[in-house]
Amino acid sequence: MGGSTFAVSLPKHWVETVGLAVGGELVLHPRADGSLLLIPRRDAPVPTRIQNVDVSSNDHEEILRSIIALYVAGNDVIILHAGANSSPDAIRVAAQEACRRLLGLQVVDESTGSLTLQDLADPQDLEVRKAVRMMQLHAHRMLNASRRLIERPDDATAQIELDGSETELDRLHLLLVKQHNRFLTDLNFGERAGIPPGEALGYLLVALYLERIGDYAQRVAQAAPDLVRLRDTAGLNHILAAADIARKCVEDAGSAFQKKDAALANATIRLAASLGHLARTAPEDFARSLRRPGGPPTCELCFGLNDTFEFLERIGLYAKSIAEVALNHAYATPPKDKP
Repeated sequence: MGGSTFAVSLPKHWVETVGLAVGGELVLHPRADGSLLLIPRRDAPVPTRIQNVDVSSNDHEEILRSIIALYVAGNDVIILHAGANSSPDAIRVAAQEACRRLLGLQVVDESTGSLTLQDLADPQDLEVRKAVRMMQLHAHRMLNASRRLIERPDDATAQIELDGSETELDRLHLLLVKQHNRFLTDLNFGERAGIPPGEALGYLLVALYLERIGDYAQRVAQAAPDLVRLRDTAGLNHILAAADIARKCVEDAGSAFQKKDAALANATIRLAASLGHLARTAPEDFARSLRRPGGPPTCELCFGLNDTFEFLERIGLYAKSIAEVALNHAYATPPKDKP
């Protein structure tokens, strides 16, 4: 025992249960409440998790949801057995779509009445911070593409970029949900990933908010054809301005989260509030400007306007939520001592 350490005894049953031996290593995590979390460092591979499931339905969405749930729960091998009320064809089609939507999942075996899926990707192959940064990049691309579609609904390149980024955004989100479940069941996973236990939930929440931002960027694009009649009007200019603010909110929120920048997070929250104000007042101001003798009918020009502003406001609200997580992380990190 040195001058700066104390020796402690560990319960024999616990030591034997976790497989510690002479010379074994423990990772120590001090907690804010004064407690100390002990995590045995294990070099042995994690046992393969195999799940057998009896499929009793031919409903495509139901089978697909089950596969996704089994994937994010952290199962390495999923064996689907066709029941009396299900067909192998329905299972096969759902499994093929699941493989397109889930990173690492592949059909590795198929026989009469059963199909085997295996997750070939180690969840630790893609580092959590990098995965969130990639989600931020795809969300930004979707917002850029949706803005271009507001100006030109027939922009095929923008639509392809929007759809492609949405697919990647969803796949990364589900992978991060799976990784978070691994955090909860394997404390060594979090230690190897370099994510403090107190921050793991924050990364999951940010991934969720980015996935929702992508959903609303897609909705903005879907409303774009209804906005064609607003061309060369103040209404379209207001929408484009709101789209620019929404994009700025998401970009700044992501930067604040990555850098744990409290000042930028607060600035983002204020910017999101200004977007909300614009989204609520601009449609009324535009409609009011049309109420003049001989002017075009308000209903014809405003169709799609309110929905688009609502979608952009929702994007700002999710960016605000990311900024709030950034604040939590910023204030949870001990300040560095000044020289």
